[in-house]
Amino acid sequence: MATAHMMIDYGRPFGTEAEEMNIDQFDYTLPEGFIAQYPPEERGQGRLLVLDRKKGTTTHTDFDRVTDCIETGDVVVLNETRVIPARLFGTR
Repeated sequence: MATAHMMIDYGRPFGTEAEEMNIDQFDYTLPEGFIAQYPPEERGQGRLLVLDRKKGTTTHTDFDRVTDCIETGDVVVLNETRVIPARLFGTR
């Protein structure tokens, strides 16, 4: 089993506890239909996976509903990076 040592935040203050992460979980099959090739015509129509840490559940919705997921005191971080046509080759 491959493991990586890194900080994982499960609702605790950042940096309070280190856990091992099984990086084999990142090796999975993703159906071609789930891989976006182009942005949606309307910006808010992108898919959004929501984790409810209190209930331990996940739900699927559209990104235009993201404000339903934000509570007082939450921090919103915007990522304005762009995807470039590139490929990295590696070996295990």
